[in-house]
Amino acid sequence: MSNGSPLAQPAHGYLSEESKRRFTLIAGILGAGFFAAQFLLPMLVMFLVMMPLMMGSQLSSAELDQAALWGDDLWFLERSAKVNWRDLEKSVTPVALKHVHLADLSDAGPALPIESGETDSSQALLLVGSRLWVIGADTATYYEGGSLTPLGGVKRPRRASRPFVYDGRPAVISMGTHP
Repeated sequence: MSNGSPLAQPAHGYLSEESKRRFTLIAGILGAGFFAAQFLLPMLVMFLVMMPLMMGSQLSSAELDQAALWGDDLWFLERSAKVNWRDLEKSVTPVALKHVHLADLSDAGPALPIESGETDSSQALLLVGSRLWVIGADTATYYEGGSLTPLGGVKRPRRASRPFVYDGRPAVISMGTHP
């Protein structure tokens, strides 16, 4: 044991007390800098590289909650979002009817665009006989023989249930004044 104060002890491995203090200060600053860089660099890469790449692309999502099995294919609605960053109100989200083979999930054919002014996800697929129906809040379309046929003047009643099949036809239950 030594009786001297800790400041009076010689700086082992350093030229002087001043070089020991300078080394400790530089090591602390570099350590804090590298620690902060671990958080900042991934965010900078994401914002500087990923965001511009995503802004110009079109993002597609498959709505499998309303999918229908028909033959050897899985039929579903696909929404493709293309955001217009200059005018967000003019951003488009087209809806298309798409199908894939169940065996290998490869595309079974081109997607068929559904003419719809809807922006909500209220459209449902119903399989009735030899037709596949796409029923939305303001539109009703059926697929038969390789093409989509829209029905004019169709609108789902207010407070209606999700579409379902009843007596071989698409139907809804209305909670409004008119059944």
